[in-house]
Amino acid sequence: MENNSMTTQENISDDIDIVEIFKILWTGKYYILIITIIFGICSIIYAKSLPNIYKSEVLLAPVAEDNNSMGGLSQLGGLASLAGINVGGGGSNVSKTSLAIEILKSREFISKFIEDHNLLPVLFAVKSWHLNEPIYDKNIFDIKNNSWVKNTNLPSILSACGRIQSVLSVQINNKTRMIKVSIEHKSPEIARQWVTWLIEDINLMMKNRDMKEAQDSISYLDDQLKKTELLDIRYSLNKLIEEQIKMMMLVKIRREYIFKTIDSAVAPELRSKPNRSNIVFAGVLMGVMLSFALVFFNYFYLNKRK
Repeated sequence: MENNSMTTQENISDDIDIVEIFKILWTGKYYILIITIIFGICSIIYAKSLPNIYKSEVLLAPVAEDNNSMGGLSQLGGLASLAGINVGGGGSNVSKTSLAIEILKSREFISKFIEDHNLLPVLFAVKSWHLNEPIYDKNIFDIKNNSWVKNTNLPSILSACGRIQSVLSVQINNKTRMIKVSIEHKSPEIARQWVTWLIEDINLMMKNRDMKEAQDSISYLDDQLKKTELLDIRYSLNKLIEEQIKMMMLVKIRREYIFKTIDSAVAPELRSKPNRSNIVFAGVLMGVMLSFALVFFNYFYLNKRK
């Protein structure tokens, strides 16, 4: 009986507390309404002031690395390594795909990318965009002469590189090994163009890199072939040269050398951010919470003074 009585009293006390809370909030309803409206209006203004950002992405598949032909020359590993040839079998070797991804994100590659495509004006001299066309700040860049205005502090490649890296994303699906590269920009067309250029440039760079390595290896092997009379070594050298020539032929005919495009980049029609509804909701919620806190503080502070 006593336990039931205590439970009933606790329930009544809880009901009284809830009723008391609602009474306090009701007395401060105008504060709550005004503060919430102010926060809501401010959050709407802030959300509207943020520019639309568009994301363009491309889906890639790594081109399979054919090590079968070179694997047959593993017994010549010592001789091949002197010529700079990787004959496979090295577990610690980084794959060409992994190497290409790291180069793609590297400061050196992005710096060259900026210089090759003359992106400094777009990165630093554009004040707004209209129908995917940049509107340049006349005080910074002279679009007619395609030159920077005198006495303008030229932006550094390092700072430009940082801007590209901040909008570049590379994601790898560990199950399928597919790679997704994306660029975010205020202009959907620029986002599409840049991500397309990035893939073209990294494929070309890796292609030229392997071509040069093969040419250097052939030159070295030719020199060694001229210096030796031993039939076994000459046979081995000829096999290595043959494989390098095959590789050079493959490099020349393969346009998508490292990454094969599965889904090309397009200019997005919908923005990726900002999420204005979430910003407004968060602003209103902050206004409600702050107004509640002020009403309770005001109520208990006045009661203490009385």
